[in-house]
Amino acid sequence: MYYITKENDQLIKHEINLDEEKLKEIMKMVILECGELKHIKYESTIEPNYYNFDYRVINYSSVKLKEIDHFEYIDNIYLIEYDEYQDTRLSILIRKLLSGDIKVIDELKNPVVLKKDDTLKKSLQDKIKSILAKDIEDINLYEIDNLKEEIKNYQQHEKMNKDRKSDLKYYEQVLKCIKETYVNVLDIKVLESWVKQNNLIKEFYSDTDKLTFKENVKKYIK
Repeated sequence: MYYITKENDQLIKHEINLDEEKLKEIMKMVILECGELKHIKYESTIEPNYYNFDYRVINYSSVKLKEIDHFEYIDNIYLIEYDEYQDTRLSILIRKLLSGDIKVIDELKNPVVLKKDDTLKKSLQDKIKSILAKDIEDINLYEIDNLKEEIKNYQQHEKMNKDRKSDLKYYEQVLKCIKETYVNVLDIKVLESWVKQNNLIKEFYSDTDKLTFKENVKKYIK
């Protein structure tokens, strides 16, 4: 894999080699320490095999609720519940890098700091204000029961995730798993001239990495 960086008016080409095993270890650590823990609950006629899940899933339970007789066959209805660690921005970038998407190196070197999404909290607060603003004769008790359940789920989610850490501290470890070896350099003005003349830039890339090269240099050519 090849990675192109811009320095002044030049494009620097590097060959990229990854410590894939170490990256996988870091990705797992990031998910378990930093990933949002989400509670999953649903009913199904298919009882999943717990051993088919990976390390993300904890607190798994399956309870048979009832049977439905369809005359020719019987369906078992199961209540499935478990908690699952979600991806973080960094674990997504690592996965893309391992799949060969070297464009993510730019973001790995310049991490995007994501703000906590408070959309759900604001929505619940707005619902509470809306109910409290009503005259007592107009309050729908069914609506209150639904809101109580939503608030309960929100509070449970926040409690489950109170010890989650930021994944920003792991970016440096990820970069240490990426070895960049200098290959060569090309002046951007020369590149623009070659592109205008529709020539193959054989001096800068091989047949095997033409696509990667073109994707990298697009952002540098007007």
